[in-house]
Amino acid sequence: IAIPFTSLKRDEDHGDGIVYVDEHSRHITRLEFKPSVISKQADSGEIAVTLGKVTPDLWDVVSVKQRHAGHRLFVHWTFETTATHSAYRRFDSLDTARTTLATGS
Repeated sequence: IAIPFTSLKRDEDHGDGIVYVDEHSRHITRLEFKPSVISKQADSGEIAVTLGKVTPDLWDVVSVKQRHAGHRLFVHWTFETTATHSAYRRFDSLDTARTTLATGS
């Protein structure tokens, strides 16, 4: 199921696009949108957020892809990034989670 949306918040992290929902699980599987605000150097920007099962009982972000394009005089450029989220873990307590983050273990 594809549902178009318009964000009420107008900044570089929010925009207008399409949310994709799996018909069977009813989970959001993907968000594709164009940010409302892009940098002065860019002419366009697109962001795609993919969601999936990251632990047996948690559905969350697994990747974020961004593509920005622009030009200056005769030079055209494209900038693409992909951030992959993995190794999700659950902790018994907030203190244990904070200690793990602080020690990097």
